[in-house]
Amino acid sequence: MPSEPFFAAIVSQHRESVWRWAFHVLQDPDEADDITQDAFLALFAKWSFFRGEASVRTWLYRITMNAALRRRERMIRIPPQSSLPGNLPDPPATENPELELAAKDSRSRLLHCISNLPDHEARAIRLFYFEDRSYDEIAADLNMPIGTVKTHLHRGRKNLCALYEKEKSL
Repeated sequence: MPSEPFFAAIVSQHRESVWRWAFHVLQDPDEADDITQDAFLALFAKWSFFRGEASVRTWLYRITMNAALRRRERMIRIPPQSSLPGNLPDPPATENPELELAAKDSRSRLLHCISNLPDHEARAIRLFYFEDRSYDEIAADLNMPIGTVKTHLHRGRKNLCALYEKEKSL
C-alpha cells in the first residue's frame, strides 16, 4: 500500500491528464470528474497488483480508459453542443465576425468528426495532437507497438479528412 504522501504526489502529477482522458471519451466535465475520482480510487485499491512492468502513468491510463468506456456504454449519449475540450484554444478574435464564426464552426465540426472515428484512431489522434505525445508515449499508454500507433494515426488522419470533407459538404 502506498504512503499518503506518495499517493498524493501521484494524484497531483496525473490528475489533469486523467481528467482529459476521461473527458475525451465522455465529452462531459462532470462525468470526467467522476471518472477521475474513480480512477484514483481504483489505483489506490489495486496498488498491490502493480508489478512495475509499465509506468504508473500507463497503468493509470488503462484504468481511466476502461472506466470511461464502461461509463460511456451505460450513458444515453446526447452530443454536447457547447462542451469543447479545454486544450483547444479559441480561434483568434478577428475584426470580421464571419471569419470568427467560420473558425468556430470548423473547430466544432472537427471535434464532431473525431468523435465519429473508431476508438483506437480517435485515441491516437487525441494523444498525438491534443496532448502532444510522442509515438513512444502513445505506444506505452495504449500498450501497443509503435508501428501500430503509426498505422492508427495514418488511418485516423485519412478517415478524419474524409469525414471532415463529408461534413463540410452537408
